[in-house]
Amino acid sequence: MTFSQDGKAQPDTPAGADRLRTTAALARSAGGNRAAGADAPLAAPAPAPSVRRTR
Repeated sequence: MTFSQDGKAQPDTPAGADRLRTTAALARSAGGNRAAGADAPLAAPAPAPSVRRTR
């Protein structure tokens, strides 16, 4: 991990072509981890929680 001049930690993110390769590798690995299969539709987002009224 690298640190800035003021001592704050900076994430270790690759730059340039290394970053593109890393992003592509992550996209490939995330795409293959779907349990239902690659051509199954994505699950619908969860509905927003309803607001409970108190008396």
